Amino acid sequence: MARMHIGIVASLLAAISASVGAARAVEFPALCQPASAPLHAPAVESVLVAMEKAVLAGDIEGYLTRVVPAAPHAASGWVGDPVFRKEQENWAADFKLHAPAEFDLKLEPVEGAAVETEPVQGAGAAAEAEKEEEVPGEVDPARTARARDEHRCKLTITWRMKPGEDGAARKERRVSYPAVFVKIGEAWLFAGEDWKVVSGPAYSEQSGPGVVKYLGDARDIAERVAEVLPEIRRHVDAGFENVPSITQEVKIYPRMGHLQESIYLSYTDPLSGWNEPGEAIKILGGNRMMSDGLRPLLAHEYGHVATFQYGEHATNMPWWLVEGVAELSSEGVSPMLAKHTDEVVKAWARSGELAPWDELTDFRTCKPRWHGHVYRQGHHMVAYVSDAYGRGGRNAWLRSMAVGKSIDEASREALGASFEELSLRWRATLPQQGVPEADATAEEPPK
Repeated sequence: MARMHIGIVASLLAAISASVGAARAVEFPALCQPASAPLHAPAVESVLVAMEKAVLAGDIEGYLTRVVPAAPHAASGWVGDPVFRKEQENWAADFKLHAPAEFDLKLEPVEGAAVETEPVQGAGAAAEAEKEEEVPGEVDPARTARARDEHRCKLTITWRMKPGEDGAARKERRVSYPAVFVKIGEAWLFAGEDWKVVSGPAYSEQSGPGVVKYLGDARDIAERVAEVLPEIRRHVDAGFENVPSITQEVKIYPRMGHLQESIYLSYTDPLSGWNEPGEAIKILGGNRMMSDGLRPLLAHEYGHVATFQYGEHATNMPWWLVEGVAELSSEGVSPMLAKHTDEVVKAWARSGELAPWDELTDFRTCKPRWHGHVYRQGHHMVAYVSDAYGRGGRNAWLRSMAVGKSIDEASREALGASFEELSLRWRATLPQQGVPEADATAEEPPK
């Protein structure tokens, strides 16, 4: 599931190779005391203690008071980071459902040497097999105005969730990354990862620029994202018949465990990308991002961004619809996707394995057995609506739901049919249960 923006770019821009077009790497000087003499460590340690207590108590407001605000703070030079703030608000909101049994924060100076960490447990095989290389981060341009009031460090988060409904104990998990704490007024606050930054151009006068953040040695991936992003945004925005004037932020995570933790502590499903309203596009870095995997992933996640731009209620659409629209958004850069979806859904129809729509509506309650159906069956249904009613009809359908209409109300308003009627029309385009594929039976020898 994948469920958006900073300004003030400082000095020392370095041009990168022609292969990344207009993308630019932004370099910043060191802004803090040397790691061997962290003058602010005791004050920051006290913030860690307060954060730990709030998380263990499920105290959302108590935790968020230790996180940098979205709004500027003139006296300290803080320019605001609404994207990170929104991500942290969503992260903490999960406490209502899943409070951890154990939660520990450990702060170490940044030395710049390679550091091995324990593998993340219970968060997917890929995360368990990888190691972390600790590299001093270059700071986000939004933080350059307050150099004297920053503390850079390596932050290690270790936690264990409470047993689930099955009563089974949860595994301990751990994530480490270069982090930044800043002093705003009299308070030291958590400002998240110490990102390095690559900036990219807007694709039109109306669209905003792109900002790509990364850690460690993933600069080549970040430059590639900055190069490709305008093309992807142009393609997807054309499909949505809308050009939002936003600065699009992308964050590249080196390991799946780190990406999962950035969503919320209880998240364990494998994933390669994520987006929620107001958040950055989050993607998992890796070799595929330099070859065939980047464009489809960015198109899918930016499809979420474009959907959420339609209205504040867009995130309340059925999960299968949100993911189906995102899959449709990536068709143009993933030539085999439409064919694959069609084949899979037709096979499910023949075998009686199509899922009831009401089983695919909620991200948190959808059974794991239906997760694939959310994407494939949802994609097939949205593609049917596009074919049958055109781009304008499909977008009117989505806009209606994005401003608060139910899927049945939106279907009647934009498409002239109830959702039940719409589903029956879609189902009529698929094979009947138990009827073999015509091409396959034609080639079968007599029995």
